Order: sequence, then C-alpha cells, then structure tokens
Amino acid sequence: MVFFLDKAGRDIRIEVNGDCAYAYHDGKKVGDLITTGRREIDERSPDIPAEITGWEVNEAYRGAGIATEMVSQLVDEIGTLLPGKRDRGIGGENALTDDGLYITLKCQKLELIYPFPDDVDPSS
Repeated sequence: MVFFLDKAGRDIRIEVNGDCAYAYHDGKKVGDLITTGRREIDERSPDIPAEITGWEVNEAYRGAGIATEMVSQLVDEIGTLLPGKRDRGIGGENALTDDGLYITLKCQKLELIYPFPDDVDPSS
C-alpha cells in the first residue's frame, strides 16, 4: 500500500492486490487497473507480461495522476505491462477508450507499458 498526493492535493491510497491495482480516497474506491497477470507458456520460455484488460478512474479524479501511479505501483510488483488493445470494436474485444489510449501513451514514454506490437520495429 502506498499513499501519494495527487495533482489536486488529495491523499490517494494505492493498493496492489495480485495482478491488479486499486485507488482509494477517503475510504472509497476511485479507480482500478485490471490485468491478465503474467502468463506462463512453458518452462523453456519467459512468462508473457501481464496485459491491461481494463482500467477506470472516477471522472472527478481524472487528470490528477492516479492512473499513472496505479500503473507505476503495479509495475513495481509484477513488471512492465502489455498495453490493452488499441483498435476498437474488432471481434467484440474490449479496447482502449480515447482516455485509456492517452494514459497508455504517457506510460509508454515512462517505460511502464510496452509499445503496441505494431509499433515495434522488427529490425531492432
């Protein structure tokens, strides 16, 4: 459990529970970050990093650094995360909202979230 002062001056408590992170203010949940958890393929290859499957910060708390702090705390526990799906509406899969994409891009610059698979240069 970590406490931090968000950009609005509120004391926010971040809790990492397994493969997910939760944000609380004054005892009420104001945000969450849900992942698949690390996935083991077999013992001969490294685990696949946890993939973000959902996150939400209550509207009154957005833009205050809470989502980024949840990502940072979760990464400290389970390692760099894979991003959620970027494209919307493909095969009925859950995909990033515009806000989710913005936060993902910000966290990618901080190296908390891996690049999208189609952004990786195969020659590097």
